[in-house]
Amino acid sequence: MSKEHLKFVVVGSVDHGKSTLIGRFLYDTGSLSEAQMDTIRKLCGDNDEAVEFAYVLDHLEEERTKHVTIDTTQTFFSSESRDYVIIDAPGHKEFLKNMITGASQASAALLLLDVDEGVRQQTRRHAYMVRLLGIKQLVVVLNKMDRVDFRQDAFDRAAADMTELLGRVTLDQLAVIPVAALAGENVVRRSEEMPWYDGPTVIEALDLLHADVADESLPLRLPVQDVYEIDGEKVAVGKVASGKISAGQTVRLAPGGQEVKVAGLRKFEGPIASASAGESIGFTVSGNGRLTRGQTLCSADDVPAQDTSVTAHVFWMSPQSLRKGERIALRLATQEIPCVAERIANRMNAGTLAILDADADELANTEVAEVTLTADEPIQHESFTRIAEMGRLVLMRGPDIVAGGILT
Repeated sequence: MSKEHLKFVVVGSVDHGKSTLIGRFLYDTGSLSEAQMDTIRKLCGDNDEAVEFAYVLDHLEEERTKHVTIDTTQTFFSSESRDYVIIDAPGHKEFLKNMITGASQASAALLLLDVDEGVRQQTRRHAYMVRLLGIKQLVVVLNKMDRVDFRQDAFDRAAADMTELLGRVTLDQLAVIPVAALAGENVVRRSEEMPWYDGPTVIEALDLLHADVADESLPLRLPVQDVYEIDGEKVAVGKVASGKISAGQTVRLAPGGQEVKVAGLRKFEGPIASASAGESIGFTVSGNGRLTRGQTLCSADDVPAQDTSVTAHVFWMSPQSLRKGERIALRLATQEIPCVAERIANRMNAGTLAILDADADELANTEVAEVTLTADEPIQHESFTRIAEMGRLVLMRGPDIVAGGILT
């Protein structure tokens, strides 16, 4: 029987120590092999530097040279009771797209702050994106306590600033932890340098988070990713977004509402009897149903909403602003639908969290707004808080991803 697992993202401004924190964490939990440590020592020796735990994750040559995390990196480790997936997300402004991609896969977040530098615009952007992506489990890590001589007053000031910021973006934190990641203080072992702190270490806080568990009580949503012909049979593939599907089950196709029966389910290993949220499968249906990309298999008694107009909280990520009335492509689950940006409301500066315009004509780079999108055909959708995979979207301008957002 497989253990439960938890996938969490680590976010924070550049140089606040994300990769060092994760590298130190893996080292102190015995998750690195001796061969990996030999490789890290060799890399550091080639660069005439002392061992840096950041090299565990910053494995790309460009990242090692520039000391910047560029792409999201996933790292796996296990405790006695749980499997973990750590997602290291970039901190630079120009890498926000990668950060959103990484964070969208997580059910919890560690938000990292250099206690000496304090809250920066990037910190506010990251906090807002964590909230925008619906991540409800949050641990705040105040790093580099060694730079402020492990003083409690410095921690208290930074903790107060972070609590005020999280209150503004309506996020709650499980814990605020003082850490010196390079030395491993309060990462896995409790720090003797900060006897005034009696809260959890980072690993203890992680163990308090709720693990990822497929909620089979939710209605079935299985977006069709593609359809192949295998031995003369039409086999569709997709990832179960919510609920559970079983061979022989009667389902509906959206859009349209046509009722069909699931003839069979399969994985690479062979036929399976059922699948739950998060599993990628192949499937066939019997009857007159014709499966195509963009459709969704749904519970017979519960189908997604279908509207030609939706409103989303959108984070814009292109140097070229979104203009009111512009035609743009919406991707939601496996749907790809041309839309018009009908309205741009409550335009916000994500770096300061200030509302700039209640009814705007355009949305600029790294700004946030409530954007109403109107299409010529129905959009299948759900509230992000109900079924995340059917409420999370991206906007495309030509081949480029220019925005991410959620439906509320």
